[in-house]
Amino acid sequence: MLDWTSTAVVLWDDLPPDALTPQQLTALADWVRFGGQLIVNGADASDAIAKTSLANLLPLKPTGNIE
Repeated sequence: MLDWTSTAVVLWDDLPPDALTPQQLTALADWVRFGGQLIVNGADASDAIAKTSLANLLPLKPTGNIE
């Protein structure tokens, strides 16, 4: 997490939930807890992030894709 101090924003877009290791997810979660900004782009991304440990940190409750 400390290596991310110069990073302002992370964009989560079209990334499968298993693309990050558990250690990377922990680092990202710590970074968000300490003020990092995570932007989730799109319905597929919100469904993917809901399947990770980051779901509890975000004010995001995906309800599925609606056309």
